[in-house]
Amino acid sequence: MKNEIHQSRVERRHTQTRSCSTTAPRSAVDLLGTIDRPAPAETREPRRRAVVVNDNLGQLEEISRFLMVHTTFDVAGVAMDGYEALETVGRLRPDLVVMDLRMPGMNGLDATEQLRRMFPSICIIMTSADDGPELAELCRDYGADCFVSKRRLHSDLPAAVQRAFCKH
Repeated sequence: MKNEIHQSRVERRHTQTRSCSTTAPRSAVDLLGTIDRPAPAETREPRRRAVVVNDNLGQLEEISRFLMVHTTFDVAGVAMDGYEALETVGRLRPDLVVMDLRMPGMNGLDATEQLRRMFPSICIIMTSADDGPELAELCRDYGADCFVSKRRLHSDLPAAVQRAFCKH
């Protein structure tokens, strides 16, 4: 009897572990498989491609979902630091990069500066929890087309995307 109870607990624990691991992405790459993409429509204009760069998985997912639902972009790739952003953008050549400012390793400013030199036609929108006109100006000095505070991301990101593409 004790052996059956132990076996039952082991099976239940194993099942719980499997179900938990399939619902939460373990990395930025796993995240793309968990995002519900809009259903394709034949009459809709072709969707452009974006890469989202953020070291916080929750924010990475939030921004990716928001782009795919509220803009004409599909998220083609994600990265969690500036070095990974350079590799991902170089490989995927997206139309848009939404870049977090503060990240470990290479920060968003340095990554943006390098991306601007390597791919001058890519639109880059910088995001940060920090805010202010000085910060927005600094981001533009490093090559970002626009700056959006994370506090106003949902209200300001669609307009920022439009402004960024009007510049190019």
